[in-house]
This record gives sequence, C-alpha cells and structure tokens, in this order.
Amino acid sequence: MKMLGVRVVFSAVCFMLLFVNSLQPSIFESDSQTNIVLDVQERLDLDRKFLRPAITFVVENSELSMNSNFFVDEDSLSDITMWQIQIFKNSGDRRKVSFMQGRGVPSSFSFPWSGFSNKGDLLPNGFYSARFIWMDSQKNIHKTPKSFFSLINSAPLKYLSGLKLRVNYTAQGLVISVHGRRLFQSGQFKIRKESMGALKKVIAFLKSYPKNKVVVRGHTDSIGMVEYNKILSFKRAFFVYKYLVNNGINPNQLSYEGRGSDNPIASNVTEEGRSKNRRVDIVVLKSAG
Repeated sequence: MKMLGVRVVFSAVCFMLLFVNSLQPSIFESDSQTNIVLDVQERLDLDRKFLRPAITFVVENSELSMNSNFFVDEDSLSDITMWQIQIFKNSGDRRKVSFMQGRGVPSSFSFPWSGFSNKGDLLPNGFYSARFIWMDSQKNIHKTPKSFFSLINSAPLKYLSGLKLRVNYTAQGLVISVHGRRLFQSGQFKIRKESMGALKKVIAFLKSYPKNKVVVRGHTDSIGMVEYNKILSFKRAFFVYKYLVNNGINPNQLSYEGRGSDNPIASNVTEEGRSKNRRVDIVVLKSAG
C-alpha cells in the first residue's frame, strides 16, 4: 500500500510539471474543436485608473459573446480539472513569459493581469499574445487560438516594480506585498532600519491616492501555533501602519489586520513557499474613502 501511494503521488507530480512548465506542441495534436475564445481588454487611461490592471483576459464563447449578457456557456467549461492562461512575447518565441493557472472551474472567467513575468519582473512595453488552455476530466487538452495585444505599463507601476516589490491586482484593488524578511527579523515585529527606504517610496506612491482607503495586512506561514501567528501578523501590520502614519499618511485613510496563516499565496509545504507567505500586504482599495 505504501509503494502504491508513492507511485500515485509521483505520477501526479510529473503530470503537473508537464502541464505547468513545458507543454509540448505534440500534446495538442488531438485537440478537440471548441467555440471558446480568449478576449483581451486593454486599459488605455493608464495613470488615472492605475488601480485597475492594464490587461484583463476574458474567456468567452464565440457564439454567445455578441448576442448575450454573459460570456461563457457554463456547460462548455463545466468539466475543467485544471487550466492556464499562457502569455508569450509576440516574436515567434514559444516560451511563456508569464502565466496564470488553477485547478477546477475558475470562480470567474475574467482574469486581471499585472504585466509581470513568472519571475516577478515587470515585462517591457510591446506586443504579446495569450491563450487559454485547459484539461477536462478525461484528460483531453483544449486550447483557444492565440489572441494578440499590446502591453503599455503605467509610470507608477514601473516605479513600484523598481523597488523589487510584488505587485498584484485583485477585485479589491492593488496589492503591494513586502517580503517579511525584508521588513523584520525572524519572529520580530519592529521594522528593520534598512527597509525604511523602500517603505518611504511606497508612502510617496500612496500620497498620489489620498482619497483611497488603504488596508495593511500581516501574513505568516503555517509553522507554529495558530494563535501566535495571528498575534505576530497583527503586530507587524500595526507597526507598518504606524510607520505610514508617522510619515504623512492620513490615519483616517488607513486600517490594519493580522491574518496569520489564513491567506497563503504559495504552498506551505516547501521553505520557498513559506518564505513567500511571510509578508505584509499594503492594499490600495479601488473605492474612495
């Protein structure tokens, strides 16, 4: 029984590595016909609406998108076991420069994209292509035709990316993530002096949005006691909140929360994943205060 379990796990890991890292052209030779297309919506007003992503991918049914109030016929995509949006530099290079992925049917078929590569670097302005690819329960692979688009990054996003901070868009607004190790000593909550330069530049950015509410959220990995992690994340969020207030951000604009290990952005199984989960998120909400 133990050997059987090892084989099952090994097979699953090999399949995920194939799907995520190096989908080969031969996989798609038996690709079935589909009416699903990937629409790309480009945001043109870059600076005034910076809190919304420059690119939004929308999965649509080509037969319904022009004649219906909804994008996707749910039956067409009700059998998804895993999916990925693959983004390529539009120069004939078949290597992915970025991707988004998940398991099961997505909760939404609208996917905001921040313009960052898989390594966390802001991609240069230029022309790109993207496609939506998914696997059904019978392990059949389906893909949309490639859609072509132009990426033009706003000046504020270039500014933040230069600080080597993780920037992401959510339904709430813009999330600026600062690595926990960059801000704090292990197990501590007082801000390290060497990290204050980056925080001051974040403050300069926040002052461009004085009417938007900002939430500071502390996060930890899953190692240790749940209650301890909650308290540590709360104290870390508070100290960042206090630093923002002391450097000119209106306290009425700010709030802070300690989330503990409740909202991981990576697996807590590996040290690399746990390291990513130890962070402080500064969330600039879309809604004005």
